[in-house]
Amino acid sequence: MVRSLHKLFVSNLPWTVSTPHLKTYVQQFGRVVGANVSFDRKTGISQRETTFTSRNQNQMSNKVEDKFNLAANYIQSHHNNFNKNDLLQFYAFYKQSTVGELDINQQPRPSFFKLQERAKYDAWSNLGSMDKEKAMESYIDLLTKLVPTWIESEQKENRNSAGTFGVSISRPKFEDKIDEEIKSIKDFIRDGNVEKLKTLLKDVNQSELNAIDENGLGLIHWASDIGNEEILSIILNTKGIDVNLKDGEGQTALFYASSCGHKNCVQLLLKHEADKSIVDNEESSCLDVAYDDEIRMILK
Repeated sequence: MVRSLHKLFVSNLPWTVSTPHLKTYVQQFGRVVGANVSFDRKTGISQRETTFTSRNQNQMSNKVEDKFNLAANYIQSHHNNFNKNDLLQFYAFYKQSTVGELDINQQPRPSFFKLQERAKYDAWSNLGSMDKEKAMESYIDLLTKLVPTWIESEQKENRNSAGTFGVSISRPKFEDKIDEEIKSIKDFIRDGNVEKLKTLLKDVNQSELNAIDENGLGLIHWASDIGNEEILSIILNTKGIDVNLKDGEGQTALFYASSCGHKNCVQLLLKHEADKSIVDNEESSCLDVAYDDEIRMILK
């Protein structure tokens, strides 16, 4: 790194102002690398010349970036020691530091089928237009708050392992832990977590509500397959739900409830005007796949 050398001439100082005093003052502008003193015997006034390297903005930024990279290495190695919320905040500061502000026009918010991705998206977008250096400083400050001795620990590990300083990390390991700890919408349905489901459905639009996931199923299919009448009722009473939404094989929620023998769910779907005449891609109806005679009687 090229450093800028500057000379500073100071005159008319009384003899009591020593070179160390002057160096202490000049150090606020940079590292003092030399000092010369001349003394006028007639006047008793000394003149001093100091040479120092300035701390320009680029040098300060590089110092922050180096410390940020060291912090990123530490978290990469110790991510299991942090909780989900802390990791989400680290993720947000990391993305803001390395990529910049999230472009919400180019990257739309993930659907609620992908709660892990949505949580990370929201944490990042909440930083708004924070500049990269501020994000780096915030990343470092958060780590220092949580682990005050982290820098000594990381420097020691680097010395012992001869590790490189400032390693580029394309995907921090802690993203996997975030993904593991944040449950999916299917988990909430399976667990019968009514309150969490209600909260999620408050923040969903019609296209998301009737979206088909990577398994070819919609939210209403999962609820009907599980057979939780309360969960299914919540979904059916959500504005915009398509009671006849078809999965990847052309089957509606009524097919799932019928084939699984969930009598109460079958009755609930019919109450919400589910169409029992629909046939799937194999030309089968919900009556054809009915679990038993009791379900068939309800469907006739």
